[in-house]
Amino acid sequence: MTPSSPASSGAGPALTVSVTEADAVVTVTVAGELDVSTVPAFNKELSELRQNSATTLVLDLSGTTFMDSTGLSAVLVAEMHARMRGQRFKVVAGPPHVHELFKLTGVDNFLEVVGPEDIGT
Repeated sequence: MTPSSPASSGAGPALTVSVTEADAVVTVTVAGELDVSTVPAFNKELSELRQNSATTLVLDLSGTTFMDSTGLSAVLVAEMHARMRGQRFKVVAGPPHVHELFKLTGVDNFLEVVGPEDIGT
């Protein structure tokens, strides 16, 4: 497990990213805002995982308090990189505003969105 990495916008961390690994599943947990100001920190964490041999990458958005189009784009890039490495990519369902963003843009039709109980399956 690697320590959390905060991305700060001045008044404290706007985003915390933590990474855990169990068996062949790497879970990236996002807490806070995933937007234009915090995506670079999110991308940095994910780029460090690119050499990982996990078979499944899980992105847990359940603690996401805000997501804009930049955050959505970062999620899609993460999915593309995982797929190119032959990894299964799952997204733990986020709060209603995140789900609505997925629904409005149509990405809920091709991302594997699961509940927290389905991370390891």
